[in-house]
Amino acid sequence: MPVAARCPSCAAPLSETSVLALAPLCTHCGVVITSVGGTLGLTGAYGVSDLTITRRRVEADLAVFREYQEKYRGMKEACIQQLNWGVERYAQLPQSPELLTLKKVPDFWAGLGWGLVAAAIWFVVSYVAAWIFFALYSVFMAITHLRGDVVPWSQAIWIEELNFYCSSGLGCLEPENFIVNMFIYGGCVAFVLGGLFPHFRVRVANGDKPRENARRQKAHEEAVAAALKVAEPLKAAQDHRLRSQIRELESLVKTIGEKEAEVRRLLATH
Repeated sequence: MPVAARCPSCAAPLSETSVLALAPLCTHCGVVITSVGGTLGLTGAYGVSDLTITRRRVEADLAVFREYQEKYRGMKEACIQQLNWGVERYAQLPQSPELLTLKKVPDFWAGLGWGLVAAAIWFVVSYVAAWIFFALYSVFMAITHLRGDVVPWSQAIWIEELNFYCSSGLGCLEPENFIVNMFIYGGCVAFVLGGLFPHFRVRVANGDKPRENARRQKAHEEAVAAALKVAEPLKAAQDHRLRSQIRELESLVKTIGEKEAEVRRLLATH
């Protein structure tokens, strides 16, 4: 019979199974022994010869075995979860940088596209309008000529100017027709620039803020990288401790399981 301890009364050897009981009985002197804080002490002899009381005490020990097995398994799972932590859990990371407020810059190509579409529409409409105006002017001049009406001096100057631009024989969109060309092509350019204006206006309003934000963000990333590098040895040491603790807990669970099985076998034979 394996000896786990000795009786505090007569120093007789106690079996390991006897020590596992909450109130084991010394077979030499007959005293009842209890375990208090890891040390053996004496208790009264109540229920010493009662097998029912002894069996209940052993069954209570089995419940304690199961309780501690669950406790150690939970501690093992907690260690495994902590072992999977990233190095950032051990690092003293710097606070996020305070970035300057920026206005959202409208897309350049979207503005250019809308400007070109508006310019194309303007070109078609103004081109057709110029030819309609030229046709109406031609009809007006023909009627005036046939009727022989006298044109006032102020209108005569205006008609003469218009006649110079629109009846040059080269068409209303030729370079000689300066006013018509400025009206058509100038409007096209105005629409294109108008589509791009919001993009450049917001960029000017933001100024050097994007560059300053990029500098702050880069400095923050460098600080984070340095903090992670410092934390790597800390994680390695903690991982080593956790692995050792996991092995110890596995050993405890195994030992308690073996003791529980042994007590169950002894309990089944009595």
